[in-house]
Amino acid sequence: PGPPPPPKTTPPARARKTPPPPPPKKKKTKKKKKKKKTPPPPPKKKKKKKKKPPPPPPTHKG
Repeated sequence: PGPPPPPKTTPPARARKTPPPPPPKKKKTKKKKKKKKTPPPPPKKKKKKKKKPPPPPPTHKG
């Protein structure tokens, strides 16, 4: 038989490369728009719901 196979060794764990720090982001200065305060709407009166009359029973046509 041929030579014995080399013993299987687990490859050494690779040291994790630390990701490079992200470049400093320039902060965009947003101008805040002044919101005009709208006066609150007047309270609405609730409408009373009218009860619908029950539908007439269906007439069976012979």
